[in-house]
Amino acid sequence: MLPNPSTPPRRFAPHIIALVGVLILALGLRVSNLEAVGDGNLYYTAGVASMLQSWSNFFFVAAEPGGSVSIDKPPLGLWIQALSAYVLGVNGVAVILPQIIAGVMAVLLLYHLIARQFGVWPGVVGALALAITPVAVATDRNNTMDSLLMLTLLLAAWAVIKATEQARLRWLLLGAFLVGLGFNIKMLQAFLPLPAFIALYFLGANLGWWRKIAHLALAGLVVGGVALAWPIAVDLTPANMRPYVGSSTNNTVTELIIGHNGLSRLFGRSTGTQPTDPVLPTTMHGADGGMRPPPPLNGDVGTRPPPGGGGPGNEIGPPGLLRLVSAPLSNEVSWLFPVGLLGMGLLAWSARFRLPLAPQHQAVVLWGGWLLIALVFFSSASFYHAYYLIMVAAPVAALVGGAVAHIFAQSGQRGGIMLLLITASTLVAQDQIASAYLSERWWMPWAYALLVLAAGLWMSRRPMLTRVGMVTALACILLTPLVWSVYTSSDPNPDVRLPHAYDGTSQSLGGAANQEPTETALISFLTANTQDVTYLVAVPSANEGDRYVLATGRPVLYMGGFSGSDPVVDSEDLAQMVANGTLRYILWGEQRGGSSELGAWITSHGTLVEGMGLREGWGLQLYRLQNPVGRITTRPTPMRLYLEHQAAINREHRAGDETGLIGCEEEVGIGNILRHTDAAERGALLHRLDHLVGYRGDHVGLDETGGDRIDADTTWPQFACPGLRHADHPGLRGDIVALAEVAIECHHRSGIQDDPIAVGDHIRGGVFTA
Repeated sequence: MLPNPSTPPRRFAPHIIALVGVLILALGLRVSNLEAVGDGNLYYTAGVASMLQSWSNFFFVAAEPGGSVSIDKPPLGLWIQALSAYVLGVNGVAVILPQIIAGVMAVLLLYHLIARQFGVWPGVVGALALAITPVAVATDRNNTMDSLLMLTLLLAAWAVIKATEQARLRWLLLGAFLVGLGFNIKMLQAFLPLPAFIALYFLGANLGWWRKIAHLALAGLVVGGVALAWPIAVDLTPANMRPYVGSSTNNTVTELIIGHNGLSRLFGRSTGTQPTDPVLPTTMHGADGGMRPPPPLNGDVGTRPPPGGGGPGNEIGPPGLLRLVSAPLSNEVSWLFPVGLLGMGLLAWSARFRLPLAPQHQAVVLWGGWLLIALVFFSSASFYHAYYLIMVAAPVAALVGGAVAHIFAQSGQRGGIMLLLITASTLVAQDQIASAYLSERWWMPWAYALLVLAAGLWMSRRPMLTRVGMVTALACILLTPLVWSVYTSSDPNPDVRLPHAYDGTSQSLGGAANQEPTETALISFLTANTQDVTYLVAVPSANEGDRYVLATGRPVLYMGGFSGSDPVVDSEDLAQMVANGTLRYILWGEQRGGSSELGAWITSHGTLVEGMGLREGWGLQLYRLQNPVGRITTRPTPMRLYLEHQAAINREHRAGDETGLIGCEEEVGIGNILRHTDAAERGALLHRLDHLVGYRGDHVGLDETGGDRIDADTTWPQFACPGLRHADHPGLRGDIVALAEVAIECHHRSGIQDDPIAVGDHIRGGVFTA
């Protein structure tokens, strides 16, 4: 007979101590060796840094500070990471901490759910199974959002269970609300357990059929309303007031849901190429922002080494019934499949079927339905990443708890024989799985020894020893996933772009170890030469640019979105940006893929900057873009409209400042501009002056701020205020305006607002116009 879940446990009972131990173990696996993860997935970390720079970036989950393109995921998980980074700063710990907390909370919540249905000790076992599932450990230690989704769906399961038990609509609506929130973390992935939730309420609630149908219809409206609130808000926002929707083909979230994050996952793309996620199609990123040459381009997009190393291989293997129990996915979550699947069968046959469903059958519908739906999808889908399999971890762990409850409730020899047979078959399966990744499996002899000990204790026929033997048998099947999780958390070079369980090698693509240092010379050059333009540099995709966002906090134009395939800008957009002084430098390489039309324009309008390309093997070179000759078309592309909108906002902001800077009533010149900027900004202005007038003289006097004023006007008389007022040098008018814009930015950043020589609107007034 199953334990009565309604019986209140004693306070400070042994199971509480065991549960605390499980939670400590779960936390330890998720926080140990966290320095190896570094800043995590730089695509998301750079996005978080960008989101903290403006409310618009925050709401639209901009991938870079300039807001050119958004991250190809919904906002809720990234919002949570951004709030953590707001408190702790933008770093690896801040963006990974929400997932660690979510992972540990999921273990505790799963204990509660299992204990409600089967008793406290099965709850402890199920919580332990989730805590040591390798894919859960790997995902919880990363800034991908799947851990937050798992916790949200477990909360939804809790609400639906209460709705079924109490036949109350409010709990069902709460569950629907939580599923909608889950959609805003990982879109359609949140709907995988939804059929199981519907079936549980429909078959388990003690209500009339039509009333249950009405309740479920109302819950469906709640799911749809919550899930689509943000997508509709984004799609209704004019394109010139928001970033391009990353990984969409028509700049809408609706298409992103249906296409890249929907049908493409199940069927693949019609072109035969797989959709891309934060992987590494063009460059390799380390956890610390370091870089190394990418692998050859003949590998699949979304790859990791096959078991035991040996170069890039397909990440998920071919579709089929045995996909999840075969390499390269068998190391993720399949260690306890025999116990979980057998537990589902045992619970299904443990009581006579009736409606409304008995508690055992409710567990089968919920956890078994969730598991079977996930297994069908992940066995047949054309494209996903290994860490998505965390969606399988919770239902398997719950069914393991249910199996333990059923077996331990059996009387006489039946329960012992059943457990020993399950243990032996599971142990053999685990040994076979591990052999695909490691030739030396040092712990397996210990596991077999424990099995022999368990059999001996059970054969003693003494009740106490029999119980100890059954617990020992249970420890046998938990040993291997525990060891594998320890390997996963202690990996010195984890894959930070595509987190996954330990695969027998620490040379994972995208890891932190053995990475070359960040291109500091290139960053220094770009920083020094782009103080008067908006974008630090343009790059083919986020894979080449996210490290520069984190290193400088500056906008970096992701011309092709995440993977390089998004039509964020075209050649006309680039020409307009160069003419407007928004963009000056671009990293480009035809051999790395990308738009041929863009490549032709870049090579014809850009000058190669010698000595500032990336290391050999990257295939990217730095170009300085020249002002286009002739008329620039004004076709209203989304990017151009967005840039014009942002420029209008900037002009309005500046117009509200105090008047006076370069205000010719006070005859203020460049010297006063320099005197009211800090050392770092002054250096940028001096560099700009050199560029404008070709001055190569001694800056010693200008760099010192000890005197009352810096007499730069005598050094550059063409920039003195009377020269501006009388337009003595009309040929320099555009450069003077550009310099004044730099000075305004300097004053904005330095916070000078109350100085009599403050930022003003004279540069756009009667003296001269921009």
